Order: sequence, then C-alpha cells, then structure tokens
Amino acid sequence: MRMEPMPATRCAMLSCDICGATVTSEPDMKAHLLVVHMENEVICPFCTNSVQCSRDLELAHQLQQEEDRNRRSKESRQEIEEFQRLQRQYGLDNSGGYKQQQLRNMEIEVSRGRMHPCEFHKRKADMMESLALGVDDGKTKTSGIIEALYKYYQNAATDVRHVWLSAAVDHFHSSFGDKGWGCGYRNFQMLLSSLLQNGSYDDCMKGMSVPCIPKIQSMIEDAWKEGFDPQGASQLNNRLQGTRAWIGACEVYTLLTSLRVKCRIIDFHKPTGPLGTHPRLFEWILNYYCSEREGSPKVVCTAKPPIYLQHQGHSRTVVGIEERKNRTLCLLIFDPGCPSREMQKLLKQDVEVSHLKQLRKFVGNLKHKQYQIVSVEGVLSPEEKVMKLPRHRDVATLSRVTHLHSNGYVCSSDSTPTQPWTYCSCLFITKAYSFMSVKFLFVLFCLFVCLVFFFCKVFVSEVWPLNVCFHPFGFGSGVFIIFIL
Repeated sequence: MRMEPMPATRCAMLSCDICGATVTSEPDMKAHLLVVHMENEVICPFCTNSVQCSRDLELAHQLQQEEDRNRRSKESRQEIEEFQRLQRQYGLDNSGGYKQQQLRNMEIEVSRGRMHPCEFHKRKADMMESLALGVDDGKTKTSGIIEALYKYYQNAATDVRHVWLSAAVDHFHSSFGDKGWGCGYRNFQMLLSSLLQNGSYDDCMKGMSVPCIPKIQSMIEDAWKEGFDPQGASQLNNRLQGTRAWIGACEVYTLLTSLRVKCRIIDFHKPTGPLGTHPRLFEWILNYYCSEREGSPKVVCTAKPPIYLQHQGHSRTVVGIEERKNRTLCLLIFDPGCPSREMQKLLKQDVEVSHLKQLRKFVGNLKHKQYQIVSVEGVLSPEEKVMKLPRHRDVATLSRVTHLHSNGYVCSSDSTPTQPWTYCSCLFITKAYSFMSVKFLFVLFCLFVCLVFFFCKVFVSEVWPLNVCFHPFGFGSGVFIIFIL
C-alpha cells in the first residue's frame, strides 16, 4: 500500500512500502530508498513518474560517488602534506644541509642590517675552509667550564653535600648552519672533545680533531658502509650529507663503535616515579660517576666521559651530578641550545647561583615519556669492533652467554640488545653441549670396562675371541655401546 506524504507541519512517521522501515521525514525516506533499495529499482512513493524517479536515483548515485572521490582525494592530499611536513621537520626534504642553511641565514642577517657585508664574506670564507678541512672552526666552543665548576663547588654551594664531575669537556652550541636540527651533532662534539683530552682513548683517537657537522655526517655514512646499524641507515636513505637530518642515540652509538669506542645504550622507556618523573635515570647516572658515596670528598673530578642524553625532539650532555644535603639529586647538563655568552658567565671568578640555573636539572625537570643515554666504557680492540657488526652478533652473543651461564648468573654486558630468541637458543646450545660431554664420558667408561674384560680373557682362555664375543657381559656391553652411539 502506498502512503501519501504527510504535511510538513505535522510530525508523522513514514513507512517504506518495500521493507516496512519507518522514518520521520521525506528527505530521510528518499535517502533510505537511495541507499537501501537502489539496486532493486523501486519506484519512489513521492513520485508518480517512474522514469523520472529512476533518473533522479541515478543522478543521486553519481553525486554520491563524486563526493566519495572528493573525500578520498582530500584525505590523500592531507597525507601527502603531513608527510612533507615531517620531511621538512626532520630535514629530509632535500632543501639543503649545513652549508646552504648557514649561507641563507647569514644573507637574512645582512638584509636586516644585523651583519655587515664584510663580516658575511669573512664568515663565509671561514666556513668554506672548515668544510674543506672537515674540522670545526671553534666559533661555538667554550672551554674550561668543568675546571670552573670544580673551583665553584670547592668554595661555595653550601647546600650541596657531594658533587661528581665528568672529565674535561668543551661546550658547543648551535650556529646559523644547524639551528633547529643540530643538537645531536653538537652533543657528539662535546663527547668527542672529552675523549680527545683523555689519554685512555689515544689509541682510537689518534690524529683526530673535533669534526664539523658535515664531516660527522660523512663519518656516520662510512660507519653504515662498514655494516653498522643497517636499519637506521635504510630509514635515512643511507644519506646524511647535504641534508638537515636529525640524529639520535643510535647514530651516536654507531659512530663511536666505528671509532672503536666501547659504549652502550640504556633505554629508560617509561617513568619510574610520580608525576611522570624518572628517578631511576638519576640513580643510574649517580652510580656511573661515583663508586663510593660515603667518605668521598665534597667535589670529585672523575675520569668518566660525559653522557649523551636523548629524549623526543632534543638531546643534551650530562657532565656531572649533585647530591644535595636533603639527599635529592640534580644533574649538571650542557645544552647545545645555550649560547656561548651564557656559558662564559660560568668562567668568571664570582660565579653566581643564578648562572648555574641553566645547568641544573632536578628530577621534576625531566618529565618526557622516554629517555635514552649513551655511556662510554672504554676502548674496543679491532676484533671486538668486528664482533659488533650485525653478521657477527649471534656468535658474540653465544660466547658471552655461555661464559656467563657457566659462572652461575646471566647478565648481558654487551651494548647491543639481545633478542629473546637468540638468548634462549644460546642457553639451549650450552646445555646441549653439557649433555653431550656427559654422554661421551659414559661411553668412554663403557669402552674401558670392555677392554679390561677383553684383556682378562686373553690370559685366561685359549679360545678368548669366542668367549669374549659370546660372553653375556661382553656381548651386552657391546650392544649397549652401539645403542648409545
């Protein structure tokens, strides 16, 4: 039964003649017929012309398809724009690297009257010389801060119970060429400056100077070509030179390992304290710098290199840690975003407490979801460096786990995380070899017994071969040995 349309002023329910569904308005009924009964080519209850109704439905269907195409096209454009935005953010948009950004920013400074053209050409010449030599020009470097901090803590800082400082390290800050993306490179320069001043690393640092950022990019690419970190290399298209690509803890670890520096990555993947704090990170750094807390002097200059500290979007360098009189901990951090003029305030004779504010970071100041650190632990031999390569990692893991398991405990000291299946396989192989050695000794014992019995029969009987072969003990032992083998 067809139902006449109700007046617009009345609120009544409309029923579909085909399926009995009810709707509250004529537009809803038309939409229902279009979506549900389009394929059945039904006649619209509000139209007396079946041909016109069919055309209207076809037109509506075309409009719906066009709307779907427009929506998919819009979503595709948004995905492309988001991908391009991420490429620009992480320096992978082929817009040039350190050199291009340095020149572009200096030209902007000249156009705004902040830099004289003569200064522009002088800086350009210095930059080109630095890039040609592959050595940092030192214009962003501040030296002697660790020594100044040692004097300050000796004479002041009454609220500090103990403080441990790293070995000597220079501070490097961002410049026109790497502003916004170069923190990882600058922190590597800080870490390397400390290793170059430490005689323990002369063997692997022989003839080196602090490299410029393009040189660091080239060194990381060389490490990739050696076979280090193939996954990271593929993510960055095996190319860093000429880009503004960010680097993090994995790239720093890769580069240090390729230089035969023994290091490891520690991942603090979730907060361990209230309000999203990371007290275990502070405890780990305290244990890294100090071996004994009680009985040590107030200020200790250790021989430990600084620590590379990474979190989402930024990285810094940890150069020491304070233990306050209330037993709270405070990190001393070099930030590459802090300019030289601020760091040089720490070199004055009368250092004020406010000058240290830029260095001090308490537990409540570090609330990122995840942190990674790279700590240096010594020098690798050429053989150990080769074992760090992915194709040798399983063999190295097997030998390490076997050794530790034989000592009664399992604690991986390797800097490269071990996959669970690799670890289980190593333990299985170790136990298998232990079982095989026991079985081998048992077989030797059985053979020894048979030989003793054999020689006894030689001196007892003239028909010893027949007696030995058919004697119950000799025959049973032989069958048992064959079964074991």
